[in-house]
Amino acid sequence: MYKNAQFDQTIERTITINTYEGGLNVPSINVNGTRLTASVIAPNYQWYFNNNPISGATSRVFEVINTGLYTVSVADDNCFFRSEPIVVTDLVGEIESEALKIYPNPTNGFLAISMDDDYVGTVTLELLDITGARLSKDIVVKGQRIWNHELSVESLASGLYHIVITSGNKQTIRKIVVNK
Repeated sequence: MYKNAQFDQTIERTITINTYEGGLNVPSINVNGTRLTASVIAPNYQWYFNNNPISGATSRVFEVINTGLYTVSVADDNCFFRSEPIVVTDLVGEIESEALKIYPNPTNGFLAISMDDDYVGTVTLELLDITGARLSKDIVVKGQRIWNHELSVESLASGLYHIVITSGNKQTIRKIVVNK
């Protein structure tokens, strides 16, 4: 109630708060060999390969058949959530985080990539947008233990991207932010 010397006024409002108790959250994907598992228990699942729904892949667990980019969605009658993409490869390992440096991150134009390991040979650099679509692919040669490379991202709009680096039989995927 609001009062002053000139008038008294009462304002009443009804507020309805709808709560959702289904408990769904954005899923992540757990990887165990060739088995992918959605982290969230939900009534409905859909697995995606390279951004396309996989026919019949509607359970919490999915066995990988091909290498590529995978996501999973979870849904019920009220909500729908989709995971961040992961890249599954037939490669045997991941590049050690101590051996690989990517900076600055966020960047506004160029990424410096530095690798310090025993591998000498071709290195593949792939830029993916947040949906997993490939924006560019570069194949370069690492001719010595310590390798430095500059990658232009000037043409990219501000946003979140993934860089996939394949070096010999190892691969890693990192998130990068372009901020212009």
